[in-house]
Amino acid sequence: MEVTALDLGLGHPNVYELSQALDQLHNEWHREYAKELDKSVERIYPIRPHSSTIREVPIRTVV
Repeated sequence: MEVTALDLGLGHPNVYELSQALDQLHNEWHREYAKELDKSVERIYPIRPHSSTIREVPIRTVV
């Protein structure tokens, strides 16, 4: 799809059709295999280095 887009341009109908086909394949893969992967993968959410400077504070204090 990328090569076709570079050759024909992003607005070309063939690129649009290839994009839709790729989306459909991805959705099918996700339906079939992602559930199995979710069971075997532990959810880890990394804390980025810059997050130590971020504070959560209330937007408005109710008095």
